[in-house]
Amino acid sequence: MIINNTVSGFETILPITKGGTGTGSFPNNQYVLGASSGTGLTTKTKKDVWDDIVNQESSTKLNISNGGTGTGSFPKDSYIIGDTTNGFITKTPAQVWDDISSVVSGFSSILPINKGGTGKSSISKDNYLVGGSSDNSITQKTKA
Repeated sequence: MIINNTVSGFETILPITKGGTGTGSFPNNQYVLGASSGTGLTTKTKKDVWDDIVNQESSTKLNISNGGTGTGSFPKDSYIIGDTTNGFITKTPAQVWDDISSVVSGFSSILPINKGGTGKSSISKDNYLVGGSSDNSITQKTKA
């Protein structure tokens, strides 16, 4: 029975053992969690909570479902690509090039102008490229 904001037989603050928090106030912008003893509550700042999550997950790996990659390392010079079955897979630059070139067919290793490239395999030092006025060409010019 509640009488004048108190629970009959208790102080105004309801203890944890009876379903309360055991305290009358919490610091602003802090999270409330169970204490390690299992019988009390404690508060932590956002940073402390984040550090706990990172430290806990980093000993295993931060799962994809929690915003991680699910792995602790990737091969040097590899790309990570989303995969509907495994989360992420890695590919070498050559494999990525094969993927891209299979989508944009009809050219060798030099991307033509009509596919969004320059049509050039190299640009000489201190030169720049200039687009043609109407013939869909690009000319290499020397810096003045």
